[in-house]
Amino acid sequence: MKEKIIRAGLYLAGIVVLAFGIVLNTKAALGVSSIITISYSISHIWNLNFANTSFVMYSSFVVVEMILRGIRREKREFFLSILQIPFSVVFTRFMNVFDNILPDFKTVYEGSFWGSIAGRIIVLLVAILLTGWGVVLTVNPRLVPNPADGIVHTISECIGKSMGFTKNAFDISCVAITCTMCMIVRGEIIGVGIGTILSMLLIGRVIAITNHFVKAPMEHAMGL
Repeated sequence: MKEKIIRAGLYLAGIVVLAFGIVLNTKAALGVSSIITISYSISHIWNLNFANTSFVMYSSFVVVEMILRGIRREKREFFLSILQIPFSVVFTRFMNVFDNILPDFKTVYEGSFWGSIAGRIIVLLVAILLTGWGVVLTVNPRLVPNPADGIVHTISECIGKSMGFTKNAFDISCVAITCTMCMIVRGEIIGVGIGTILSMLLIGRVIAITNHFVKAPMEHAMGL
């Protein structure tokens, strides 16, 4: 029982940390992480709620997963895909809370260190750390994956490529779609910048380094 409580607690903590990290990334105004560039740019172009737009995007990921799992007749994975919908509801509500609480560092702190490029890079690096830690906390309990990881995992199995290769290809595709959409609709690129590149390069490293130190102790504590 204790191990189940620890497992659930770490998973829930991961949802909160991951949501905080993703939203903090956007508040640095240096370019958001690749997968959420689409929902972020759509929310800005059409003045929509960022969390709600992200929920629609995550739900579309789940639908694609369900179709692919259904084609492959993978009943257990199909059921886990369905469970990603309630995950998305909870996750994006936390995103909404943090989006309302956290300041836009570029505008709110304009003229101060935290509004400068250097200050916002520090904010970005903290966001990258939190995002990586959030992924570790949500993935290692082996419960319901977040839709962004779920869609990559599903595609990687369907095409017979590694998770790393598929993740890189998916990231690049998201950024390409965002840039194309923004140029067609607004004539400028929104949400893509140095923060996008750093997120693509560093989040995976944060996950790998963190897992090197904590994965085994976490699994032991959770009875896995």
